[in-house]
Amino acid sequence: MAQTVIGLDIGSWSIKAAIFDSTLRAFSLVDVIEHRVPRTPDGTPADTSLRDLVRATLRSVDDYDALATSIAGGRVLSRELELPFSDERRIRSVLGFQLEGKLPGDLDSLVYDYSLIEEDEESARLFCPAVDRDWLVGMLDELKEGEADPRVVTLATLGYGRLLKHLGGDPEETVALVDIGHEETTVAIVSDGVVQFTRAIGRGGHQLTLALAEALELDYGEAERIKHQSVRLDGTSAAIEGDGTSARYAQIVSDALAPTLRDIRLTLHAHGQRGGERVDRVYLFGGTCRLPGIEDVVAKDLELPIQIPVISRQPWSQLAMDPQAQVSIPAAVGLGLRLVDEASGESLNFRQGDLAYESDFKALRDRAGFLIVIAFLLISGYFGRQVLELQALEAHHGQLTAALEDFSENVLGERRDSFDKVKKQLLKPVKKEDEPIFPEASAFRSFYDVTTVQHAVNGIEIANEEPDEGSEDPDDAEKKSGYEVELKQVQADLKNMFLKGEANDIEAVEAFTSELKKNTCFSEVETSETTRISFGDRQDWLRFQLKVEIDCQEPEPEKKEGASEQPSKEEAEGPGRDGGDR
Repeated sequence: MAQTVIGLDIGSWSIKAAIFDSTLRAFSLVDVIEHRVPRTPDGTPADTSLRDLVRATLRSVDDYDALATSIAGGRVLSRELELPFSDERRIRSVLGFQLEGKLPGDLDSLVYDYSLIEEDEESARLFCPAVDRDWLVGMLDELKEGEADPRVVTLATLGYGRLLKHLGGDPEETVALVDIGHEETTVAIVSDGVVQFTRAIGRGGHQLTLALAEALELDYGEAERIKHQSVRLDGTSAAIEGDGTSARYAQIVSDALAPTLRDIRLTLHAHGQRGGERVDRVYLFGGTCRLPGIEDVVAKDLELPIQIPVISRQPWSQLAMDPQAQVSIPAAVGLGLRLVDEASGESLNFRQGDLAYESDFKALRDRAGFLIVIAFLLISGYFGRQVLELQALEAHHGQLTAALEDFSENVLGERRDSFDKVKKQLLKPVKKEDEPIFPEASAFRSFYDVTTVQHAVNGIEIANEEPDEGSEDPDDAEKKSGYEVELKQVQADLKNMFLKGEANDIEAVEAFTSELKKNTCFSEVETSETTRISFGDRQDWLRFQLKVEIDCQEPEPEKKEGASEQPSKEEAEGPGRDGGDR
């Protein structure tokens, strides 16, 4: 059964909707809708809600099954992370821990996700964008009111890898996709089908219109009309203008375009400086690219071949549009491809946790008969499997009972055949003589040992320093009265433990680290990062991160009395407090 899916590109000049029909075997682009955002005479957007704009854009769409949209790059904070593993579950479990302190503000006020840049069996490099939670909630509420509840909210630039794949480009090339919009220009560099680098530049067609309005002393609306009807960058003259006038318009726009091209050029250079592959080709699109001849100007400035994608010429497109009119739709098409080709490409989605997409029950009602048959088959298979498993359990019941009796006799001292009674007995506090049968290290025990060390270090008293002569601060004499170590996060498993905390000075961190090293189960304690807090009520404290490897070692046996060699006093005391080998 065919599904209708929509890629919705919410721009500052217009809203574009790319509409696809999708089946299990194929998909096709059947329509594109563009609705212009109303503006006041000075060029600012009119007071029209996103709800009304989206509703007006989709008013001709009777029904759809899924919708994907994106967030403008200027709304997004991003960081790159490198992790020593690539398993998705492990990445998810530590992502928040790794991002804390690397993004401004509290992580609870942000919604974040990640996209893989590169990975191998032992490591992964991640692109991690985040967006303000309150702003995202407001956007989703307006979209729902406009009857456009998106299943996916992502970054348009991350969909360009999938778009490039379906444009039939050379997979060996490293390509930059440049979208010059009205108020923002985005750049995405794609290599091997993966987005390697992205940037949002806060300039676009809006700056060209402002330059025309200022140079020609016109209002914004008239300057916008001239830009659309009379500006040509290909060296020819518009039919309604003379040669001199057209040349002047072209010069004004070229001068205003230069800063944007400079930033694009610097972006490509920055990618190369980071070790990225040299860009072989640039795909150019966006509403500003409707200007005749702009591809020649960009090609000359960047010294790279330029290609403007023509969506209607693709085998999966049913569009019948003028190629010049298609330059503004690739971002919306890329978002639609995210839904019809979910098996490949990035999967970043800001709809996480309590903001996750809720399926529409209407789709379930429409497919009720098919779903009932599938449910019956699944339930029948489930109960059939349960019967087989029950028979297998009964066949081995005697062996399990015997094993339980042997275990309870060895551990508890008496034979028992009740699982519940044995479990209840085992949950009681461990007796001293029973300790050898339990593991030396556990996450709980490691946490207990760390907090014990923290308490011990915080109890260490150090000599007060006399206040500086003439000091007006009565608390100066108390500032060094003792160590203060506060743990913010502890993440532990059977092999490693990661600690984040704050301390009132470096001596406190060193004391804490030194005490941890005395634990025979902490084989290595490494300080990975120490930074000074420069604001707030803990100014001049230190924020630290520790990595602890857990590997319990047998303590060295004590020498018996009467040994042939008597140890010296220093040897008898063992490793000293001066940091000797432990």
